[in-house]
Amino acid sequence: ENDTYGHHGTLVMVHGTWDLMCSPTFDLSELGDIREGVYHATCAARLCNMINTYARELEEGDYSSPIILHCRKVHSLTATQLLKKSGRDLLKKSEIYFETRFRKNIADIRDLSSRVRSVDMEHLADVFDSIYEDYRVREFFSSSKS
Repeated sequence: ENDTYGHHGTLVMVHGTWDLMCSPTFDLSELGDIREGVYHATCAARLCNMINTYARELEEGDYSSPIILHCRKVHSLTATQLLKKSGRDLLKKSEIYFETRFRKNIADIRDLSSRVRSVDMEHLADVFDSIYEDYRVREFFSSSKS
């Protein structure tokens, strides 16, 4: 259920729809492809948030992050084991799995750019690449304070 509905909380689809409403020159025949691209952007936004927050959530005792749950399931770990160094190393592997999913969403947006001419889908993909890099920098600074 979290995979089905979780990305809607990012409000990317809402903002993308508003952008289209304010763009009277977009080609209505491209609407399906544009919405598909925005859908991939919503998924990418959720993944960015998950990757950026799971370490803090783990420290706070919140084990509900899909990254933490994935790691616990794949490696049959308890929450206590995740807090040890070996658990943290396994969490990084789960993080890579989710980063791969993020990259797939960005690639899907870029693929749509060949079919969409009235909206700059490449720019949308570039924006999310930039957001992802911003998340990575923030994680670095927040963990360096520990």
